[in-house]
Amino acid sequence: MVEYEHNTLVLDSSHSKEDQEAINNFINQKINEERDRIFRELTSYSHYDTLQIAKFKLKQIINDTDVLEY
Repeated sequence: MVEYEHNTLVLDSSHSKEDQEAINNFINQKINEERDRIFRELTSYSHYDTLQIAKFKLKQIINDTDVLEY
């Protein structure tokens, strides 16, 4: 059983590894969706605005990775 209390997930002792994996997959999906949203917002500015960073570098920072995606 999973409950949401005080801004946190509360799991009872009956949850399985599969339950935990499903929760982790959900969280990772939401993190990636938010990263994509932030990237879209930041790259929507024109090149005359104050954001002066290469888009591939920005994506690397948002995704917290060492991999450069051009």
